Amino acid sequence: MKNSTQKFRLLVLLFCSFLAVSCSKDDDDEEVIPPLENQLEYNDVTYDLATVLSVDLGAAGFSTTETHYGQAFILSDYVATGTAAPKVILELYMFSKGAASFGSGTFEFADVELADAETKYKDKNFFFDSNLLIDLNGDEEMDEDKETFMIKSGTIKMSGSGTNYNIECDVTLENNKGLRAQYSGVVTPITIDGDEEDPATAGMRKAPKSFFSLSKALKGLKLN
Repeated sequence: MKNSTQKFRLLVLLFCSFLAVSCSKDDDDEEVIPPLENQLEYNDVTYDLATVLSVDLGAAGFSTTETHYGQAFILSDYVATGTAAPKVILELYMFSKGAASFGSGTFEFADVELADAETKYKDKNFFFDSNLLIDLNGDEEMDEDKETFMIKSGTIKMSGSGTNYNIECDVTLENNKGLRAQYSGVVTPITIDGDEEDPATAGMRKAPKSFFSLSKALKGLKLN
């Protein structure tokens, strides 16, 4: 009986040792996603975000009643003091609940063309019609057909106000590739001519598509 007890204890010790090694190995195998610091990550490439702009879109609504307040944010690796064109531009068209002013919080992707969109999103923060523009071939231009990818799902967390914001973006693009972005710091307000604004989609006012030529706005912007 004594020998059996000793053998049992030995087996228990061996089993515990095996578990400890296995757990340690599992921990080592877990992928650690490094945090971003004023950066955008797409397709395993990280870009430093140097310029962030915003455009006040004003109060908006799905019908005749204004339920949200819109603001567009443009994040780019463009360096104002440099001469190189931007390689990436992330356009985010955000709408916070309440028509008085733009507010912070968590924003979810919205399909505003749904038949029940007003019921589904009238009391929520959301974003839509947002996209990534990326210079894939290095020609310092962004082809609207081949180098623009719409966001199809995900969330954006935003805090701050005025000219200082913290933005955390975790979304999926139409090509099923993920995109992460983080920025904390100064956001420079700019204005866009009113006659460049697109018609509303599903009754919700949209941001101006003139953002597509953002490189011109960025190059003409004085941040100092």
